Amino acid sequence: MAHLFHEHDRANLLNNWLPTLVDTTGLPHQQALRVASMLQLGGVIGVVSMGMLSDRFGFFRVLAAAFVVGGIFVGMVGSVGTSAYVLAGTIAVAGFCNVGAQITNAAMAATLYPTNIRSTGVNWAHGVARVLSMIGPYLGGTLQEQHWPLQDIFVIFAVPLLCASGLILVLNAVVKSAAVPAEPVGVAAVKGS
Repeated sequence: MAHLFHEHDRANLLNNWLPTLVDTTGLPHQQALRVASMLQLGGVIGVVSMGMLSDRFGFFRVLAAAFVVGGIFVGMVGSVGTSAYVLAGTIAVAGFCNVGAQITNAAMAATLYPTNIRSTGVNWAHGVARVLSMIGPYLGGTLQEQHWPLQDIFVIFAVPLLCASGLILVLNAVVKSAAVPAEPVGVAAVKGS
């Protein structure tokens, strides 16, 4: 189930279309590109931070919160105006949550599979995500071609993140009801030694 809400789709969509969409805000082209690059800067910080937060609070809590906050901030990108600083901050938080949750989600997936099929399970999840990642850029192009307002485009981009938060909570309930604790990667191998 972990692969059903993998983040590659949204990350590809934002990576491919964010510079173009930010360019339509009226900011000078070079400044729009710098503002759009905040997605990746926020993402780098998010990956490290969410790893530490997941160690402390657990994958499910961190991912559910990250998907909600990420969805809110992605949805806000198209409506915060043309202030480069406000837009850069909004995009950085969106990147923090989106990219950070993407990598943390992959780490969580590794804990959900038994050791003997862990690499197969995680790679299937990545494979499904890669196939689905073709949808995001196509959707972005279609919405641009139809001249959708910037605000509406980013609200649509936010919906999958909000859905992912709900799916994380469902997955958490399934794991708890199955009484299968999410085991840190490598723990089973150490126990078997």
